[in-house]
Amino acid sequence: MSSLSARLRYWFDNTMARGTPALVGLLGFATLAVLIVVSFYLLAVGDRTDGYGNPRTPAQMLWESLTAVLGLYYAPTSGHWQILLGWLLLGLGGLFITSAFIGVISSGISGKLDELRRGRSHVEETGHTVLLGWSDQIFMLLGELAAAGNGRRGVAVILASRDKAEMEDAIRARIPRGALRVVCRTGSPLDPADLDLVNPGRARAILLVNDHEDDDADIRVIKTLLAARDTGEIPVVACVQHSANAGAAGLAADGRAIVLDASEITARLLVQTARQPGLFDIYLELLDFAGQEIHLRAEPALTGHTFGEALLAYPRVGVIGLVPGGGRPRLNPPMSTRLGADDRLIVIDADAAPKPYAPVSAVRPATCAPVPEPGPDHTLVLGWSPRAARMLAELDAYVVPGSTALVVSREPVALLALPRLAVETLRGDPTDRAVLDEVELAPFSRVVVLCEDHGEPALADARTLVTLLHLRDIIARTGHTCTVVSEMRDDRDRVLAEVAGADDFVVSQRLISLLMTQLAQTPELRGVFEDLFDPAGAELYLHPVTRYAVSGRATTFAELVAAAASIGQTAVGYRRAGAGPVLSPPKDLELAFEAGDMLIVLADGVIRSAPAAPRQLSVLQAEQVG
Repeated sequence: MSSLSARLRYWFDNTMARGTPALVGLLGFATLAVLIVVSFYLLAVGDRTDGYGNPRTPAQMLWESLTAVLGLYYAPTSGHWQILLGWLLLGLGGLFITSAFIGVISSGISGKLDELRRGRSHVEETGHTVLLGWSDQIFMLLGELAAAGNGRRGVAVILASRDKAEMEDAIRARIPRGALRVVCRTGSPLDPADLDLVNPGRARAILLVNDHEDDDADIRVIKTLLAARDTGEIPVVACVQHSANAGAAGLAADGRAIVLDASEITARLLVQTARQPGLFDIYLELLDFAGQEIHLRAEPALTGHTFGEALLAYPRVGVIGLVPGGGRPRLNPPMSTRLGADDRLIVIDADAAPKPYAPVSAVRPATCAPVPEPGPDHTLVLGWSPRAARMLAELDAYVVPGSTALVVSREPVALLALPRLAVETLRGDPTDRAVLDEVELAPFSRVVVLCEDHGEPALADARTLVTLLHLRDIIARTGHTCTVVSEMRDDRDRVLAEVAGADDFVVSQRLISLLMTQLAQTPELRGVFEDLFDPAGAELYLHPVTRYAVSGRATTFAELVAAAASIGQTAVGYRRAGAGPVLSPPKDLELAFEAGDMLIVLADGVIRSAPAAPRQLSVLQAEQVG
């Protein structure tokens, strides 16, 4: 426990850091306190009458004390010159002493303000969230932490090798005031002594911020994980940009931290979104604290029932998975799985409050239409980044033999040897219209526009937007129909991408930030998200509603849940054509779907094998493949 003096110093430091208005208010309060104490003391021990024999009142005593403090006391204007000289010397001495006293105080205050501006005082918070490092990702993390409070004002403490005033100015410009109190400290997250400034041992969670513009960012994250190993049971969440560094980060974490592989997650999102436009918004809805969220919930009334029966256990809560007692979470388990007494349900709900068990009955499941077997897939990739090879390996796991991918990049790209996907390359700048005109779009069913990984995010997104504008114009001129998915680095550029004509977007930094915040707030969801992003686990799909219900006929969502369950799938929500996703709608909601409307389901992946590690071919091998 912190001592009272330490808490008072911390309160004083925060008050002083608020600037001149807070300092003036503090001095005014101190002056008023002194006046009240001294006035009542003089009233108690001194002469209680004035010079005319009238009793002094507390208000009169306060007034006399105030005039004395302000120097407005009475001094003689006539009399013997020795008396006048004494009053003059007394006034000059008082002026000298007061000036010296003010100088000492001013010097001390200036020194304290300088210390506060340097951000080197110890933080005395408890239950706060610590963020180590600085990048544009910090604003996404702070925004989600503010939303996670559900009306309660939380505290976030940032430690970074930046000027404290600069950090505070940047945060004030991007984060609304009131939702979250942010405390900044200047120091190196790599130094255990500096790390102690933010009181990590009494924090609620620790987030390591990765600067994707820094080539050595992963190395810094690994060293910070080593520095943060003495934080006990405090949840630590980190992210590495390159898969090659994930193993070292895991060793540094020593099983005490959650380390996300941003490259792997982004590659998988790009592939899934390219195959199913609209999927990225569903992930955002699941991970964003402002909408429907994933929770774990115990329901003793379901003990002995099957998972298929549990799907209809709540009228307004979506059941999507199961956590066996002492086992790993599993999304969309077999419908015949029976729930044990210690099992918990994985649900989608607006809040974590328990909901009454009220099973839906009299459900008429619809008949599911057969799913056609997929044919060869042809994908055009415009641009290149360190994630591209991983993305193509992920795509190879979904397609059938005979599928192709053409990569257009201004950088030299080595051909990749993959089991089912034949990869070809074309050297050229995707922002150059002449290069794009050389590409015949007719064979391709989808186009993926990758964002460069180096340079300023605004410039990289600008190049992507130029490519999108040219691509959309070519599609309009040729009349070819294909899906266009774009990767963006700055979430604020999504609006511009919509104008440029992209069908969907993947802003990897935003999704990684949401995932990190969710894991920091609820570490027990780690296994749920691992299963969700595991290629061997259940995946989210957008299937035409006409596979589950008759087009135009009123159907309750409960009927759609039962229809999906009959073929081993878990219905999560729906998305109407041209609109956003609706997750976990009321089971009794009657809906009339039309062509183009989609049902959101969790299903076992159509993935044909685990993604193969992309193997680069030598020049000789590349010629032979060609």
